[in-house]
Amino acid sequence: MLRTFDAYYATDLKVVQDFATETGADYLIVRKEDFTYRFNRSRYYSEPYNTHILKLKAGHPAGEFVFANPPKQAVVYDDQKHFQLVDLKKLTTDN
Repeated sequence: MLRTFDAYYATDLKVVQDFATETGADYLIVRKEDFTYRFNRSRYYSEPYNTHILKLKAGHPAGEFVFANPPKQAVVYDDQKHFQLVDLKKLTTDN
């Protein structure tokens, strides 16, 4: 589970690429509020996940994260309000 958060809050595309390769994941659901108006909250999940997420986010503005603004070609679904479904292969390959 920690690896999922490592990828979700990655500032380096290589972390996402490694996650996709190692887990076989094809897609990731992104909750937009995690990188917008609720970015600065201090409680996300139960421990040990909450502390891990806070460490990943420390010192980074929301816009630095890979999933804060995924390229349009990688977003296969966007409900225009809350969620995006991101194709990790399209995210991690040059098109």
